[in-house]
Amino acid sequence: MDKIDELDELDELDCSWIIEEESRGSGNIVRENLDLIRCKFIYIGLDNSIIKIIKEKEDLVIINSNDHSSKGILNDRLLQIIQNKRFLHNGQRYKIINLVKFLIDIEPQKMSSFVKSDIHNISSVQFLKELNFFGDILIEPSIVYFHSLATLYFFFKEDEMLIKPIKSILKTNTGNSRTTKKVRILEDLPDSFISNKKTKKVRI
Repeated sequence: MDKIDELDELDELDCSWIIEEESRGSGNIVRENLDLIRCKFIYIGLDNSIIKIIKEKEDLVIINSNDHSSKGILNDRLLQIIQNKRFLHNGQRYKIINLVKFLIDIEPQKMSSFVKSDIHNISSVQFLKELNFFGDILIEPSIVYFHSLATLYFFFKEDEMLIKPIKSILKTNTGNSRTTKKVRILEDLPDSFISNKKTKKVRI
């Protein structure tokens, strides 16, 4: 992904207050936990065109990691989200192909150089990270000013495999022909009931 829409939002941010705070020697710019995160579900067709984009928000819960508390999404909830988003309203099935986190996690002491730089020279790639589907997702604390930009991107690709109906193993009899099916069950019979000797034919 070469460019994401967060850069346009960054361009509109008013960062003058950060420079003003630094000039006063204020040290109030710190990292804080996020309470929620934006989620964008991007559906891609077989021709690699974007069919639909769904935007939602997901509440974050406390996740203990390395003896300190962080917030994120537990794996059970993550798998539930993916499962619920596999189908669109048209009934077409999609499979997830990638999960990416966008989070501006620069250090507070680097804020001044960040806001003074040309926003168009900032590569969004440095804030992107591919995530594993199987595992908890940690959303690291970041500067409050950038909380609204934090986003999880779920990429789904159209599944070309069709679900074929399972054929019955039993044949349906048609017409007036009368046929019977012989079934022999040996597993549940006592050994005394099973003999290798030939038995006489009984005529009914």
